[in-house]
Amino acid sequence: DGELLRSEVREVSARQARMLELKPNAEIVVMEATGQADGRNICLSTHHFPHARFHGIEEVFKQYKSVTAAYGRFGVRDYFRKKTINTARMPKSREAELLEQPRNRPVLVAEGVNVDQDGQPIEFTVTLWASERVQLVVKP
Repeated sequence: DGELLRSEVREVSARQARMLELKPNAEIVVMEATGQADGRNICLSTHHFPHARFHGIEEVFKQYKSVTAAYGRFGVRDYFRKKTINTARMPKSREAELLEQPRNRPVLVAEGVNVDQDGQPIEFTVTLWASERVQLVVKP
C-alpha cells in the first residue's frame, strides 16, 4: 500500500534532467509517498515524472495507491528498471520519524530510473528503505 504525502510541479534540476533525459527548463511532477507492509511504513519514496507526459499522475496515485497502476492510466503498459544505484546512509529526523525507526539506524537508499517499452525514461525515483525490515535482492 502507498500513501501520498505531498506532490508538486517544479522545474527539473540538472541531475533530474540527466536521469530523465529532459531539457534543463522542463517541468516535472514530484511525489513523495510512503510504502507500507503489514501496517508499517517500510519505505519513503520521492518520485520524479516528466510533467508533459504524466500531468495529473498524483491524482491517479491517490486513487490506486500504486505507481504501476498509475502508469497504466497514462498508456504505459509495461516498464523496466534501467538503472539502480544502492547505498546506505543515516536518516534525517523526518525520514526516521516517517519510517518509524531511530535516527541511529541506517536506511538503504535505492536510486533508480524506470523506462517504458521504448526505452524512454518515465521516472527517476529515490527510495529510502527501513533497513531492519527489508532485504534488497538484485538478480540479473
